[in-house]
Parts: sequence; C-alpha cells; structure tokens
Amino acid sequence: AERGNKLYQIYCATCHGKTGQGDGLVGAKLLLKPYDLTAAQTRGRTDGFIWGYMTFGGALMPSYANDLTASERWDVTNYIRNVLQKSGHAEASVQPK
Repeated sequence: AERGNKLYQIYCATCHGKTGQGDGLVGAKLLLKPYDLTAAQTRGRTDGFIWGYMTFGGALMPSYANDLTASERWDVTNYIRNVLQKSGHAEASVQPK
C-alpha cells in the first residue's frame, strides 16, 4: 500500500485529490470534474477496468503507461481499492445492478 500511496500522490492526486474524490488542485481547473474514485460508480468497476484506464487513458484522462510500469499501475489500483475506497470518504455501499 505504501508504494501505491506514493505513486497515487505523485500521478493521481493532482486531479483526483488526496482522498480520491475528484477535488485535486489541477482537477478543479478542468471543465469536467475528474472521477470520484470513492463513488459507488467507480467502486462497481473491476480492478482491471481501473488498471486499464490508467494504462490506456480515456476521453479526458491521459494514458500513464509510459510513466508507470504495469506493476506500479496495479499498486495504484490496489491503493484505490484498499485504502481510498475503504476510508470514511467512500460511500456506504455499492448498489447491486
């Protein structure tokens, strides 16, 4: 978790915020707010989806495949899952589909 935390703070917190709620300093300046990584919508995604989003990027998010190794992207994914999403900031439950 320590390596994932360190990498998250370097590469992700600027947009997604220290607690993952999409309230980072850079993210606040964007027209569309970055994903809240603690929200039920994000928590309902698979680990592979989160890892893939970091790898390939998306409509607004750049790819981090050149900046983070595959292993480092898994460390960040695990940090998001096991620390940010389980903290007091995360919503109480994921609604079943």
